[in-house]
Amino acid sequence: MRYVEVQRLYDHPEWIMKERRTVHLPAEAQRKAKRTQLERYIHPIPPQLESVLRYFFKGKNPPSQQSWNNNLKRWCEKSGIDSKGVSSKSTRKSIESWMISAGIPVNEVCLRQGHDSLTSMRHYQGLPFTPVEKEEIKRRLSWF
Repeated sequence: MRYVEVQRLYDHPEWIMKERRTVHLPAEAQRKAKRTQLERYIHPIPPQLESVLRYFFKGKNPPSQQSWNNNLKRWCEKSGIDSKGVSSKSTRKSIESWMISAGIPVNEVCLRQGHDSLTSMRHYQGLPFTPVEKEEIKRRLSWF
């Protein structure tokens, strides 16, 4: 999900379809100027996320996108990781890259991520993951 969608989800727990392990993002969740899909379904909700959703809804509001970006950069620097290019979009872009690397069909990745064409995903396909990294990615995405 886009970070702004996560922020809006916090105010709308009814968007979670527990029985179907799906998040339904209606038009008001997205508000992206160039979007072509009126609504989007994210399925399946990964077991790792499913187990923490109740804490998400009981916790504080997600921070503003600027605060989240600042936190990520601060945490990177504190842990000795280069923070160049790290932002609230990093996790979304990472999961897209991982899904393609793990062999999930590109059309499924596009639909899940809300992309309107395969062209928008081309820059995620040539990533330099080592064979060991690819195996680890496949293991971590085994719930797909």
